[in-house]
Amino acid sequence: MKNKKREFIEFDKLFYVKKDAFLENDVLFESVVEELHLNNAFEYQMSVFRENENAHIFLTHIKNLDKKESVYPQPLIFSMLYPKWVKEKKFCVVFFGETLSFISYFENGYFTGLKNLPQFSLRDLDLKENRDLFFQNYGILELLEQNDLILSVNDKFAFGVWLSEYHRHLSVESFFKEEAQKTLCSLCHFSNETDFIKKNELNLKPFILVFLLFSFCFLGTLGVLFLKDYPQYTQNKIAKQNNENLKADLKKLNENLFILEENLKDLNRTYKNNTLLLRQNEELLGALATHFKKDGTKSRKLYEIFSFLNQNGLKISSLSLKDSIRLVFNAENDYIKALEKIEKNNMFEIINSNSKELILELKNVELKNE
Repeated sequence: MKNKKREFIEFDKLFYVKKDAFLENDVLFESVVEELHLNNAFEYQMSVFRENENAHIFLTHIKNLDKKESVYPQPLIFSMLYPKWVKEKKFCVVFFGETLSFISYFENGYFTGLKNLPQFSLRDLDLKENRDLFFQNYGILELLEQNDLILSVNDKFAFGVWLSEYHRHLSVESFFKEEAQKTLCSLCHFSNETDFIKKNELNLKPFILVFLLFSFCFLGTLGVLFLKDYPQYTQNKIAKQNNENLKADLKKLNENLFILEENLKDLNRTYKNNTLLLRQNEELLGALATHFKKDGTKSRKLYEIFSFLNQNGLKISSLSLKDSIRLVFNAENDYIKALEKIEKNNMFEIINSNSKELILELKNVELKNE
C-alpha cells in the first residue's frame, strides 16, 4: 500500500489549548471552540495529542487541509528528533517564524507544552538595532532554563550564537542536508486523533453484511407487497386515468357551454335590436300613414322618391318633403350617381345641388298625368 504524504500546518495557522486528557474528543472540541470564541465551529478540524494527564488540542481551518492526505501541527514534528539526533531527556525547540515564533517543549521525545513568543518573530527582530540586548531583556532565558538542550529552527539573527553563552545550543538544520521540517514530518507516526485528516479504522465487513441482509429483506418485503397489491394498483391506475379523461371532457363541455352562452347573448341582443327597429318602423309607418292620408300629392311624391332610390340602389341619411324634396346622401358616390340619374329622368327636376344634398320637385306633367 502506498504511504500517505505527511505534511504539517504552520504555527500561524493554528489555535492551541491545553485541556484534561480524560475528556472525550467531542467534549474537548466544544470546550475549545467556546473558549476561543470561534464562529462556525464546523469549519475547523481538531488534532489531539495526549500526554499523561494533559490533552494538547490544536485547531485549524478546513481550508488549510485541502487536498492533503495526512497533516500534523508544526510544534509536534520536532519530537522526531528523539532519540536519533537528540539524546537529552528534556529539550526544547525555538522556532522563528516570519510573523510568529514559539517554543515546543519535549521530554523523552514526547511533546509536553507550547509557548508563544510575542514580538519575537523575524519581522520584529529585523527592526531591532541591538538584538543581544533585546534577547537579554526579553526574559527568554527563564523560558529555556529547565531544558538540557536548546535547539533553534530558522534562526536568521544569530540567536543561537548569543544563547550559546548561557545554554547548550544546536541548530536543527545542522542535522539534515535538505529541508529539516519536511524530513521530520515524513517520519511522524502519531495516532489517528493527532492527524487533522481523520482515517476510518473500522472494519466495515460486518456493517456491509448487515446492510446487504437488510437490503435483501427490505426488497423481499417490497416484492411481496407489490404482488399482493398489484391488482388494486392496476384498478387505481385505470380509475385515475378515467378520472383525468372525465375532467378533460368536462373542461371541453364547459368551454362549449361558454361559447353557446355567448352566442345566445348575441342572438338576444340582435333580437332586441330588430324588435326595436321593427317598432320604430311601425311607428314611422303609422306616422306616415297619418300624415299623408289626407294629402295625395305628398303621398305620390314620397312613393316616387322611394321607388327612384330603391331602383338605383341609392342610400340617403335624411329626407324632407315640403314644397320641394330635400335629399341628403350618405356617400358622395351616391350623390353623384343620383345626380346623373335625375338629369336623365323625366320625373324630377333639380332645383338646387350642393355637396351631398339635392333639392328636387316632381314635374307638373307627371303629377297631372297621375
